[in-house]
Amino acid sequence: DATVEDPVGSDVHIGSHAIRGFYTSIESVKSSGEIITLRALGHEVAFFWRLVVDLGEGGKMSIEIISTMAFDDEGKISAMKAYWGPENVTQL
Repeated sequence: DATVEDPVGSDVHIGSHAIRGFYTSIESVKSSGEIITLRALGHEVAFFWRLVVDLGEGGKMSIEIISTMAFDDEGKISAMKAYWGPENVTQL
């Protein structure tokens, strides 16, 4: 089963049902992302990226994240981890 740990240290979502539930809970959040740098080798990738979240009423926050992903032989994500914490969040 695929896994998602976002952020690392929080509960790990295991399997498509749990992962779908995690992403469904945040799909209404207005946000945009920008990949700063990416490294890929074989079936794995690591990338540094910035997520900007619209908080409404003109407020925004930026989260700088390092994510890793592993892919199975069919090219499907088998594991995703997002490394970030309060020290990576900036109010804009």
